[in-house]
Amino acid sequence: MKIIYALLLFFIVFSAQAQQLPLFSQYREYGGVINPGSIPYDYFFNEKKLSFGASYRKQWVTAQDGPSTQMIRADYVSDKGRVAPILGAYILNDKAGRLGMTGMYLRAAMLISDNPLDYGFAAGLNVGLVRYTLDLKNAHVQDINALAIYDNRSTLFPDVGLGVYGYTTFNNEHKIYGGLSMPQALSLDTRFRNEDQTLSIRRVRHFYGTAGYKIPLSQSGFLEGNLWVRYITPLKPSFDFNVRWQIEGNSGPVMYVGTGMSTNGNAHLETGCLIGDEKILRIGVGADLPFTAFSSFYGTSLEFNIGYAIGQ
Repeated sequence: MKIIYALLLFFIVFSAQAQQLPLFSQYREYGGVINPGSIPYDYFFNEKKLSFGASYRKQWVTAQDGPSTQMIRADYVSDKGRVAPILGAYILNDKAGRLGMTGMYLRAAMLISDNPLDYGFAAGLNVGLVRYTLDLKNAHVQDINALAIYDNRSTLFPDVGLGVYGYTTFNNEHKIYGGLSMPQALSLDTRFRNEDQTLSIRRVRHFYGTAGYKIPLSQSGFLEGNLWVRYITPLKPSFDFNVRWQIEGNSGPVMYVGTGMSTNGNAHLETGCLIGDEKILRIGVGADLPFTAFSSFYGTSLEFNIGYAIGQ
């Protein structure tokens, strides 16, 4: 029993002091997850009101129990009137070691603008129900009967996220945008319990900031710089910065390539394509490549995204 408590205590302390929510390479694709007040990427850059997407991320691909994340989403922007709703829904599944979570979320935001394709301000929230699981199969312990107190290995909790977002267009289609958000705002503890024992893991608030700048490049596409800042008390803030070049031609798929880095010791690489005009199919792949001794211990992460967007 002491071994179980020692291992779980170490994990609890580690979880309380580190990033508890999933990380992403192509985080533009997860705008509604990161900030419920954000403008969907397909509307902001491609003027498509309705979009769908699915993503898969495998973190530390060489590690047997490396975190993995899957998501499906839908987003809709109604640009009718000075105050218009942004609606969305997504299902997020994440597993890291023996802990897993599956959340179902609805998000709603209000966009204030007289010309939403050029400028606007939005505030929103997402509300969800999250199921946490604790997998103790094949756990190596001296007394296997000690695991019996954790027979109830799943638990349900509500979750709420808040966010604000603003953007503007100037100087011949240059765009600047940014937002602040607080996922996991309720900060409720995750508890696994039976009649005699309770295991509690504290879920801490996260604070996110995002910003970006789009520079049109004549007839050859555009260049976009993007920043994602994360802060969890009492750690130092971490930063991800990426640059994407979207290469547009007269016919055929639109290609993009990107690169960047994070203060966690990873270099980012991404590429993808957009197929279609009235209806857009977008396919992308991203990778995090470690460049420090610490990040190299965990290895490479891979991410795959697919999206579909239409005008109405």
